[in-house]
Amino acid sequence: MALAPGTYLGPYEILAPLGAGGMGEVYRARDTTLGRDVAVKVLPAAFTQDAERLGRFEREARLLASLNHPNIGAIYGVEDVPATGSGPGAVRALVLELVEGEGLDDRIRPGAANRKAGAGLPVADALAIARQIAEALDAAHERGIVHRDLKPANIRITPDGVVKVLDFGLAKASIGADRAEDMANSPTAIGPTASGVVLGTAPYMSPEQARGKAMDKRTDIWAFGCVLYEMLTGRRAFSGETTSDTIAAILEREPEWHTLPTTTPPHIVRLLKRCLEKDPKQRLRDIGDARIELDATGVAPSVAPSVAPSAPASWSRVAILVLAVAVAGALAAAAWLRLRPPSDRPHVVQFTIAAPEETLLNPSAPVPSPDGTQIAFAARSTAGRRSLWIREMRSAGVREVAGTEEVLGIPFWSPDGRWLGFFAQGRLKKVNLSGGPALTICPINNNLGATWGPDNVIIVAPVNRGVLHKVSAAGGTPEPITELNAGRRENSHRSPFFLPDGRHFLFTARSDVRENNLIYVGSLDSKDLKPLIAAQSNVAYARGYLLFAREGTLMAQRFDPSALSLSGEAFAVVSSVRHNTPSSVAAFGVSLDGTVLAYQAGVRTPANLTWFDRAGQTVGTIGQENNFDDVRLSPDGKLAAVVIPDPDSGNRDIWLMDLRGGALTRFTTNPANDWHMAWSPDSRRLAFATDRNGRSSVYIKAIDGSDEELLIRLPDRGVFPKDWSQDGTVLTLSIDSPAGVSSLAAMKLVGDRTPFPVGSGSSERENEAMLTRDGRWVAFTSRQSGSDEVYVGPFPKGGRRRVSSASGLQPRWKADGSELYYITLDGAIMGVPVRGRDPIEPGTPVRLFQPCVRLGLPVGSYSYDATPDGSRFLAICDSPSSNPSAITVSVDWTASIKP
Repeated sequence: MALAPGTYLGPYEILAPLGAGGMGEVYRARDTTLGRDVAVKVLPAAFTQDAERLGRFEREARLLASLNHPNIGAIYGVEDVPATGSGPGAVRALVLELVEGEGLDDRIRPGAANRKAGAGLPVADALAIARQIAEALDAAHERGIVHRDLKPANIRITPDGVVKVLDFGLAKASIGADRAEDMANSPTAIGPTASGVVLGTAPYMSPEQARGKAMDKRTDIWAFGCVLYEMLTGRRAFSGETTSDTIAAILEREPEWHTLPTTTPPHIVRLLKRCLEKDPKQRLRDIGDARIELDATGVAPSVAPSVAPSAPASWSRVAILVLAVAVAGALAAAAWLRLRPPSDRPHVVQFTIAAPEETLLNPSAPVPSPDGTQIAFAARSTAGRRSLWIREMRSAGVREVAGTEEVLGIPFWSPDGRWLGFFAQGRLKKVNLSGGPALTICPINNNLGATWGPDNVIIVAPVNRGVLHKVSAAGGTPEPITELNAGRRENSHRSPFFLPDGRHFLFTARSDVRENNLIYVGSLDSKDLKPLIAAQSNVAYARGYLLFAREGTLMAQRFDPSALSLSGEAFAVVSSVRHNTPSSVAAFGVSLDGTVLAYQAGVRTPANLTWFDRAGQTVGTIGQENNFDDVRLSPDGKLAAVVIPDPDSGNRDIWLMDLRGGALTRFTTNPANDWHMAWSPDSRRLAFATDRNGRSSVYIKAIDGSDEELLIRLPDRGVFPKDWSQDGTVLTLSIDSPAGVSSLAAMKLVGDRTPFPVGSGSSERENEAMLTRDGRWVAFTSRQSGSDEVYVGPFPKGGRRRVSSASGLQPRWKADGSELYYITLDGAIMGVPVRGRDPIEPGTPVRLFQPCVRLGLPVGSYSYDATPDGSRFLAICDSPSSNPSAITVSVDWTASIKP
């Protein structure tokens, strides 16, 4: 189909042809409505006549249209437009951003810019272009969009040097031909196969793409490696006379690595080899890691991308720097620090640590050793087992630390780097990294951070006591060293960090009032505290700077540890770091000597609501993925109440999901945390906790929004709803003491509403009071044994019986009371048969199945719920794309700070 100049496609006037390929013909056109030039791509007839393919394409085009990234060519719309003038009748066309400039294929073509054949681009220019390509892919992959046909012909460079990647996602529905002259420019279709047809452009296809197997973002990473190789060498990584020859090369041969320029930095060669691993499981997992490696080159472009190369002398100076960095490379950054010339100003060196094989990184802070030679981090196996791992800076390998199973929270180092402290199984522990068993320092509830001082003193933040405590690293009883400020409505002190003198320490005070969250400096020698800065973040000190996070950005501010005073303004160090704002924790750590900074980049954390049967078989998913923090099924089975934190502020709100269609409706809108839900037995109202009155209080609100009332507020204690009795007259509660210890209570909803005690009355944390339908028995969790376990007993008080034996959380009753469910620390759902009624007789717990439930939710939140008859379970399951990003390690990070 050819359109002559002067033809109109709706409001678009065709000005001139721009090109053609397997996806159709492209024209420069004038948008007569908005007065701008655009590119119009007319889709081929075979494409538009396939309704299924076209519908899939239109859905993806709408998603692509929501992308707004400087390195991605924008899609303005998909149009059915009647052609007028000298052209054909109605056509289907894409309206695209018109990108002026030069195609990357033209830039690479031998002879461009007076280069000799096969010479490739200057190394610095190739890496600068590659970084922008990686930025584009990273933005698209974050939205779940895979290009599938990345190649130089789909990449343009504007006159001012901005790289634009075009045709995202279009190859998914493309067709083409097996002609050698078309291979570089047209998508190729080979098939049919078990999964349809093989689509893409032959020289840039991944092995799995060529075999017709399922593709994901690793296909783009392969193509990115092919494009980078071609930019550096001036030749394709894989080629042949025909498509079949090229596919054979992809499947069977390696690129000619010796053709890479000798000035290519060694870690870029390693990056290329990781991108071009034929087994996708061994391939680079995330294009963001490639971008970080490209940032770490220390090589600036020798010229603007659209100008001829500069004189060799300017390059030689860059090459010397590259060789200096390459003495040890990113995998031996600490050794590199000692080898650089003393007269040189330090340069920032970055590299990444991926999750060990068959594990996922925990969304918690990586912690460098005091001397910066090791990085400790937590990871969990695909079966849910959590443990600590060590990465030596001098090697690429990682090793698991024996004895650290069931680790929770962030580990911490002894000042000499010989020991690693951590929390697990209701105990504060330490392990000698040279060998030996993990030793218990003291029993302690789940902690909110710890730090180890030079005098063998550990400061720890027990979650159930609210304030910081000190204890000897040799063992002993923790002693409180701070006090909560009731006037500021503080509910906990957390994330301590020793300053260099070993007597003063930094910490974060969390308040129910957002504006009152503060970073303080305290002392072992005094109860006096000095406020430093308002922030909802953990804090560290290194090389004259305080480090903390603010809404996902890692910040730094000058700090004098002798005068305990700040100066200057806070500024950004890392633009995106993983940050749990409500919990005041960001995923970063710094070495005691200040040389090494480690962090996890900020990523969205999607999850799915997934149905399982009793055998653990997936029945289906509900709605779209989101960052769900809690789920409660309505008694009538029509709705699920879920908690979703705001992605920017971290503020939690309650939403209602229709279980039939998955539609979400926002239930609470107050700018405060709203969470901890309990359904009324008629499914018409919801009780929930909110911070809108300072410490958490309980409201009841009608599902249709017609009525809302404050149920209970205690001036110095937080109150959280747990369960609503079947007759509608009683609500069970969890009440925090001023010291932060939770206890169980209940209140009548008619008459006297004074709370009365429930449970064992233990001084340890108790939570989740769940009633049987007849209201005579209650299941709850308690730490009487030193770890979270499930107990049952008569309601409201009486003898208690422990049900779980190796951890238990989130109890739930079957509607008829014949079975009790709970979840273990590793995410397995257990079933307990229950006989009798007066008294009840719980049987032996049986492991039903282990779904992909989200672990590490806030205390009191549920990662699953069960239908009344116990036949199905709805669980919050981490999406495959929610694995925390790789750990970024930045050596000499202060070198980038301007004096």
